[in-house]
Amino acid sequence: AAPTGTITPVTTPRGTNAGLVTVTFSEPLAKINGSSPVDSKDFKLTRTVGAITSTILLTSVPITPTGPTTYTLDLTASGLTDVDGTYILQLLNTDTVGATATPLKDLTGNLLSDDNDLTTPAESPAR
Repeated sequence: AAPTGTITPVTTPRGTNAGLVTVTFSEPLAKINGSSPVDSKDFKLTRTVGAITSTILLTSVPITPTGPTTYTLDLTASGLTDVDGTYILQLLNTDTVGATATPLKDLTGNLLSDDNDLTTPAESPAR
């Protein structure tokens, strides 16, 4: 069966960074070129202020495996989720940047489920 993923909801609104956010997959994922299969290209973070939505770059966000099926994203850096706005963190089905994009797969090659464009509110600072 295709693996699925879940992003742990973060309580909102908050007046601080979202902190560490946990992502749990239904089964272990296959490594890509000997490295962790989960990287910043597997996520999209957007902030909406009024009618304007912008994408927050996650390229420098540490993503750490914490178990065979769990990873944490460290959203504590300044400028990620500490600005007023409504935030959405999305788990993408595949890496979406570049010609060498690689999808998340389980150990037998099943792709991450198509219905797994999961979103969770990340933070809306209270002011």
